Amino acid sequence: MEPLAGMMKVLGTPNITPHLKQTIIDGVQHEAAGRSVAQLAKKENEVIIGLLRLRASADNGVSDGTAR
Repeated sequence: MEPLAGMMKVLGTPNITPHLKQTIIDGVQHEAAGRSVAQLAKKENEVIIGLLRLRASADNGVSDGTAR
């Protein structure tokens, strides 16, 4: 929880209770839906690459032909 506490400094002094820790753990496990870290990282990379391609095509004035 130390990295999380560090990121939260801009919000003030976080009070990281055992209940909050468990809430965060439960939320992460729910979002992961049984996927491994490797599977999550692969999906994240796919999303980032897709966004970069979309950004590049927008910067070039190119349409990918996808309806929005």
